[in-house]
Amino acid sequence: MPRSRWFLVLFAGVTNIGVLLLPCFVVGWPTENDLPRLLMFLCLATLFCVGDALAPDNFFAPPNSVPSSTPDEARQRTLALATGMTLLAIFWLTVVAIAQHGSSPLWPIGGCAMLTGVLLRWAAIRTLGRQFRTEISIPADHQLIVTGVYRWLRHPSEFGLLLISAGAGAFAGSWIGLLLTVGLLYPLMRLRLRCEEAELIAAWGEQYSR
Repeated sequence: MPRSRWFLVLFAGVTNIGVLLLPCFVVGWPTENDLPRLLMFLCLATLFCVGDALAPDNFFAPPNSVPSSTPDEARQRTLALATGMTLLAIFWLTVVAIAQHGSSPLWPIGGCAMLTGVLLRWAAIRTLGRQFRTEISIPADHQLIVTGVYRWLRHPSEFGLLLISAGAGAFAGSWIGLLLTVGLLYPLMRLRLRCEEAELIAAWGEQYSR
């Protein structure tokens, strides 16, 4: 991996930790006994964050690709922003809950859910390789992938994201975080997947639908 990519990974990880710790400057820091749980949560959240930075060419389209036409690019950007801000709010709620009340008895379950979600997302990125993209776009040279984790799940990256979000809420016993996952994050992801499904069907038709 080139040095520039390592720098991107390091920058993403440090920035992610800094942003997630912002609520502690307002509500206070966890006790010495709860600090290990906070560090564990930060590690899991950071593993999720750096996953996209490790993906090959996820921010830049290959030079020979042709962007797919999208029916409403502004709507897609809004959905992506709303999804990211909702996930950040859930993470902040987890940090606040740990700082004020310590970790929940459900933290092992939450931690396992987050780790499973991270591994699912990494598996999706690894399987897609250079075809992994964070926006809804299907360049002309892409192929339909039905191997690896995509043999079992149609949207493993999104399913992993739900596990990460729900796991974060369970980690600190944040019922508000769990409600946000079910009541806001999941509907936002459904709307985004509806746009993505339309692009995939337009590109591969029955080959994708079956």
